[in-house]
Amino acid sequence: MSGLGWTSVHGIMMTSEAIDAYGGFQVPRQVLAQVVGSINSGGLPFHVNHQLDHPLRVRDLHAWVQTRADGIEELHFSAAVHPDDARWMKEYGHISVMMTAPIARDAQSENESQAAVRVAADHSWFSDDALITAERDLLLAGIGSEGVRVERAYQFGLIPDPQIYLDVTWAILQSVGASAIWDGVKQLFRLRRKRPEAENSPTTINFTVRNGDQSVTAVVRTSDEAVADRAFDSLDHALNAVVQQSTQGGNQEPPAPPLTWDDTNYGWKPPT
Repeated sequence: MSGLGWTSVHGIMMTSEAIDAYGGFQVPRQVLAQVVGSINSGGLPFHVNHQLDHPLRVRDLHAWVQTRADGIEELHFSAAVHPDDARWMKEYGHISVMMTAPIARDAQSENESQAAVRVAADHSWFSDDALITAERDLLLAGIGSEGVRVERAYQFGLIPDPQIYLDVTWAILQSVGASAIWDGVKQLFRLRRKRPEAENSPTTINFTVRNGDQSVTAVVRTSDEAVADRAFDSLDHALNAVVQQSTQGGNQEPPAPPLTWDDTNYGWKPPT
């Protein structure tokens, strides 16, 4: 039962087929099974087109793995989408998954510690070497003495977007500030792979701060480094206000809404 006004949807989120955009990368069945577990336990958030400033409200989620006649594994799902979000399903026509994985250098590493700074970038747009450069720059700047982890991001949509994901602790943000963290990964932004057909397409920078069980995400979408500079120069004040408000509200408060940089008005705003 989807409920009054809720739209029932079903389909395939991801498969074990080779993905050309990621050099033939294939998702193992055990990873598909892990994603199924996260979905069925309610531990996997949903967003429109992998945009963290556009959460997708769903309920009655159910996922399972099914094997095709040719041996390819498919992750199927069924869900109900909120009436106000159903338009996104009509526009994009699919639900897909974003996941991260170690870069080649760390593929055999068993170190899964909770790093204070985590950096991931879409693997079709950003190389392992670009991520290692970001790791080096952060460490040279004295950021991440408690640990820096760099990872590939895989978006299982129709066409992966150029996206960078930064995940930091509240303590690190308070210590060095958002602008210093951005300076540490700025070279990663510059090292985006060149594609003539997408030369002017923006890169999305997702900056998530975690404070215990609470988190807030700020999103900058731009192809201009100067725009990102302005956004991160003013991000500390915006995040301080959101985190302090959520802390005063107690642990039962819902997650803070994501912030989006509005360069026209030189300010951070919640989603409309």
